[in-house]
Amino acid sequence: MTDVTTRRLDLAGTRTFATPGAGQTRRRALAEFGFGWLQELWREACAGRRHEGVALAAVGSLARGDGGPLSDYDLVLVHHPRGLSGKEVGAFADKLWYPIWDAGVRLDHSVRTVADCRSVASDDLSAAVGLLDLTHVAGDADVVNAARSTVAHDWRANARTRLGEMQESVVQRHARQGDLAHLIEPDLKEAHGGLRDMSVLRALTAAWLTDRPHGEVDDAYERILDVRDAIHVVTGRGRDRLTRDEQDACAALLGYTDADDLLTDLSTSARTIAYAVDGTLRRAMQAQRARTLRVGPRRPQLAPLGYGLYRHDGEAVLGPSADLAADPIIPLRAAVVAARGGIPLSPTTLKNLAAQAPPMPEPWPEVARNLFADLLAAGPGLVTVWEGLDLAGVVERWIPEWQAVRSRPQRNAVHRHTVDRHLIETVVAASGMVRDVSRPDLLML
Repeated sequence: MTDVTTRRLDLAGTRTFATPGAGQTRRRALAEFGFGWLQELWREACAGRRHEGVALAAVGSLARGDGGPLSDYDLVLVHHPRGLSGKEVGAFADKLWYPIWDAGVRLDHSVRTVADCRSVASDDLSAAVGLLDLTHVAGDADVVNAARSTVAHDWRANARTRLGEMQESVVQRHARQGDLAHLIEPDLKEAHGGLRDMSVLRALTAAWLTDRPHGEVDDAYERILDVRDAIHVVTGRGRDRLTRDEQDACAALLGYTDADDLLTDLSTSARTIAYAVDGTLRRAMQAQRARTLRVGPRRPQLAPLGYGLYRHDGEAVLGPSADLAADPIIPLRAAVVAARGGIPLSPTTLKNLAAQAPPMPEPWPEVARNLFADLLAAGPGLVTVWEGLDLAGVVERWIPEWQAVRSRPQRNAVHRHTVDRHLIETVVAASGMVRDVSRPDLLML
């Protein structure tokens, strides 16, 4: 283990790992150390000479300041073509890269002009998303700012053509890696609801097409980063996969009573990010289509769905006539309409349903019981609607016992979902049999 690796692990602060707020403090200290060390290497490589039009920049977790104790360094040597010659730039780059390798730090590196950055971002979607985070480390800051602003300008200008490519890339990655929330040995970076999806959210925001959710989403991201940091400390390697062998040790380091509690929190965090990235990507695509088709001011297109709900941009929204404070059954009506229509409830509608609808009277009135049975029998559309209601806290108000199964892991390899999602998937499968039984309400319940 090299001195640099030892120093990075020391900065992880294992004694205070589970202290509230320790994660952000730890990652900030790691970023400061990384930048300081790289700046020292830069000065040594320069050997007292001033290199105009050349700079060292970071992308990835180092640039964002959220790298783990043993995360790799993604670096770009950006230079102006009228500065150093090709051979001189290559020799100077070697003076930077070799000390990093010798220190045992994993390195992803490249040497590019501003024009190269623009060209690579145009041809490679993942490179474009990464270069949006391009951050100056040492040298001529102007050349880094020029590269970053050029890439950002192109990203916004070409959003209409790149968004379809991004959506396809995200869908394919999720299909390969699965849902972080439901995996027993999840990849915290690449799986659906993982760290990579936060980069997607930031890229969508940078396109100026939509904003992304904050608050709970940011908290969920920090929790996943904490688990990633624990994996690095426990394994001594810069891994992103939480395997069964390390779960108990990671849980203890993070202050959990057992691995199941860790996986439950991890699942909830992943679900929050997954729901956010799915909705934000959908709204960005809709905003881009509307921008393409719009001539003059755009008026909201509202299609009635019933019970005071309307379809707007692919989501179910409450109309102004809905009196949430007076009717505790409105959340059930909204859920049934949305699930049957195969569309999600909008984030604003979910927030209002959770905050303004009064509690359901006890015992539930017959109309509420019938609506609940209708909701369970709605078919595949139930999954997304239930997920939104659950994350908003509505389901727990209906069924207080739901908290005991929410996001709980299943250790049996036969099961593909957490306990709560398994129940919903079972109901969806059973909904196809309601016409074959005399009491479909009992089948659903």
